[in-house]
Amino acid sequence: MTAWPDPADLAGFSEGALDNAQRFLGAHFTETETCRFAVWAPNARAVAVAGDFNDWSGTAHPMEFHSGPGIWTAEVSGVQQGDKYKYVVTRPDGQQRFKADPFAVYAEVRPGTPPGRGTFRVTRGRTGRGCAGAARKTRFPRPWPSMRSTQGRSSAGRTAGF
Repeated sequence: MTAWPDPADLAGFSEGALDNAQRFLGAHFTETETCRFAVWAPNARAVAVAGDFNDWSGTAHPMEFHSGPGIWTAEVSGVQQGDKYKYVVTRPDGQQRFKADPFAVYAEVRPGTPPGRGTFRVTRGRTGRGCAGAARKTRFPRPWPSMRSTQGRSSAGRTAGF
């Protein structure tokens, strides 16, 4: 079995040279049916994973800190496809906050996201290797409109004051 996270990935992330951080950040199932969680939180005092798989306990699955890149990791067994989760981040001042996974692929939309509950689900990806996901994928139907036609002008046609 290979080391996880890969030391080369951690070094590349620290140097800003890694162009595929989504391979190890977020939630990913392994061949042994455990789920690997990784999140970048360099200033956190502590980080844990809470979700359906541990009755939303903020202490049941603490994560390990990798000081070079500021990444926290945990390998959790008992996670099922579709389980909701969030990271429990302890800030430097000691306050704890439930935080969404910035590398999740799918997210649950309101009103299914009450405070302190998970917005993301762990699911198998298209490749079968796994990824974070949930009920509905947010997609934009088309690219954002160009700002060229309105740049520097208000809706009334006057020049904006900036």
